[in-house]
Amino acid sequence: MTGFFSSALLVLFAAAAPTDRLALGNRFLRLGMYTEARAEYQAVRGNVAVSQDEVLYGIGDCENKLGRKAEALVAYSELLAKFPASKLADYARLNKALLSDGAAREKELRLLDRPETPKVVRDMARFSLAPILSASSDAAERRKALGIYLDLSVSSDAKVAEEATFFAAMLDYREAKYDEAASLYAMLQKRFPSGRRAAESRVYKAWSEYLSGKTAAALETASVALASGATPDAIEDFLYLKASALRKLERRGEAVTAYGELLAKFPGGRYADAAWRERLALRAADRDHAGVLADIEKRGDWPAAGASRVFTYAYEAAAAMTNWTEAVRYARRAAAAGGDDLAPRALYLAAAYEARLGQVREAMADWTALLARYPDCSFAADALRARGMEELRQQDHKAAHRTLGELARRFPDRVKDAETAYWRGVAARGVGEVAVAESLFRAALAARPDDETARDAKLELAFLLERKGDKAASAKLLAELLDTPAADRMTPASLAWTAETLLEGDVKLAAFAAKAADLLERRDVDPTWKQIAAVLRGRAEEKRGALDAAMAAYVRALAQNARTPSAATAALNLGRLEMGAADHNAAREHLSEAVERANSQELADVRVKAYASLAENEEKRGDRAAALKYHLLVGTLFDHAEHSPKALAAAAAILDDQGKPKEADALRAELKARYGK
Repeated sequence: MTGFFSSALLVLFAAAAPTDRLALGNRFLRLGMYTEARAEYQAVRGNVAVSQDEVLYGIGDCENKLGRKAEALVAYSELLAKFPASKLADYARLNKALLSDGAAREKELRLLDRPETPKVVRDMARFSLAPILSASSDAAERRKALGIYLDLSVSSDAKVAEEATFFAAMLDYREAKYDEAASLYAMLQKRFPSGRRAAESRVYKAWSEYLSGKTAAALETASVALASGATPDAIEDFLYLKASALRKLERRGEAVTAYGELLAKFPGGRYADAAWRERLALRAADRDHAGVLADIEKRGDWPAAGASRVFTYAYEAAAAMTNWTEAVRYARRAAAAGGDDLAPRALYLAAAYEARLGQVREAMADWTALLARYPDCSFAADALRARGMEELRQQDHKAAHRTLGELARRFPDRVKDAETAYWRGVAARGVGEVAVAESLFRAALAARPDDETARDAKLELAFLLERKGDKAASAKLLAELLDTPAADRMTPASLAWTAETLLEGDVKLAAFAAKAADLLERRDVDPTWKQIAAVLRGRAEEKRGALDAAMAAYVRALAQNARTPSAATAALNLGRLEMGAADHNAAREHLSEAVERANSQELADVRVKAYASLAENEEKRGDRAAALKYHLLVGTLFDHAEHSPKALAAAAAILDDQGKPKEADALRAELKARYGK
């Protein structure tokens, strides 16, 4: 030491009275001269003339102030051991506790938490004990800590009261008792508006309000804080709270703007990742598809955590904008980001989008990958069905039959609907399993199908039944179909086949055949189909005995700018009906047209019938010479089992009448040689 109290001077005090040296030590201690104070205390240590508890306490304080923790603990411990009833014992125990760690600290502090402890000591001990209790896993201990803080929150010492109130609020906050925490933070702000905890408590007050569901109050707290000049450290919290509160209050547009302000000021801040994701969710909820894609591209690299959800927003937005290429790209990224909750769906939809783009190979590969990676996921059945349907579109009935069969085995509840049963039937029919196909089509019809599925299933079943030879059952199905709205959505080919099949039935079915033909004829289709429809209508009306309607239908058929094989039949049938009505000139015209239209080998039967009818028409007109010519054409140029023998016999009869027996006999000889007649 230097100055007034030099080492030499201290020697002079050696002869001083013990009580004076103790007093001098206390004086040095108050002056912060801890080395000198310690020397005085040590000088009278063990001297019965002075209070040794006071000496030990003084030594402990000096050692403590000088940073000699171990020596201080020795002094306080000796005091407690030798003078447990000393008025300084509780003070020594408090100091000992504050110098100790762990269990030793807790033990001493608990000993001080009793009514007889001096209030100032007990308050300090409890204030120091409360953090230990609040960290306990025992809820009762944590409640005790809260009680201590609440007791001390009304302390006359403003600093103690402020700290105690703050820590009580923090304990409630950590216990998720946000209502109580918000009340305590509000109290803290009211009592200590300029205290050291004021700024921090305002942030926690806003968070407590938000987390307790008092969203409007949290928004107000954050907004006021931002307007009144929050501390730089708190601005980020308040901006995020403001945006989050606006989002929860469904003020989406304002929330998007608030998130933008936060990201502009703190692009790499604590809440940046959450702000990007939450703003993205808002844009997605508002169907701001362009905004979703713009945000995702702007952010660029997204953290792995939550990336699957981010890219889910992206592919959903792209799909909503029918940008299938981008939808595929982002769906693949979502699938690659992992996560058993979102990845299977992303992979499934990536394949679906690829199928839309015509990228069949890629789609099939993705559906197959999904089934391999996530065989038991919720999209496995959908993937099997989608793959099977794509195989059907590719006319790969064998693969489709196998895939849809796997669907039925693994997910029997997913194949009970009418549509799936129908497509399984199509696949089975495609591989020749007719009985299975028939069973599945019947199952589809029994499963309350929609109009379209019912139509297609009935057509398929009718086709199978017709092939089996059960024409009556086939015709019945087709007749039922024509009495439903689904008939309006039948294809032209289906309607034509339906009418043709019904015409093979009895006369009662002719009305349904006429209806099918009428549906087709009234369609906005090309002339070819209209001609086919009109011929079918004429045949149906003729079978019903409605000859005028039949003739009108045949006329419509021939008026179409088309040359279908059925037009030759129309001309033939029209000519015959006109002949029956004694309109021989019109009959000759249309029968001649039938000959001209039936100029191919496949229509030879129509040509024979047309010539035979021309012969008959000429005879009825009285022109037997012309009739002879047509009889000879039928009899000598054709070998028709029905008409050729009749034609030869009729020609021979005309020759006999013309006085040409030799020629007549030659025809009869040919008739006998060819037909045994």
